[in-house]
Amino acid sequence: MEYKTSYSKDELNDLISWFEMHLDKLPKSFKMNDFTLFPNLPKTVKNIILFLKLGKNDPTFSGQIYNWFVLREKLTEAGY
Repeated sequence: MEYKTSYSKDELNDLISWFEMHLDKLPKSFKMNDFTLFPNLPKTVKNIILFLKLGKNDPTFSGQIYNWFVLREKLTEAGY
């Protein structure tokens, strides 16, 4: 996904659904790249889901939301 300053409700709902469907299959930790390690990925994903459900979709959080789309992409590439 390309970076945007805001994401549609459908895009965010799709991201929420994907994380909810894969939550039980995720590894305990995950290294997304050389600079980003999630030492407790299931806990992080639960917090991501909660944050997205609160509807915090504005430019202030666009970078973080974009990283969660990248996380989903990397997890998919890794077979999750």
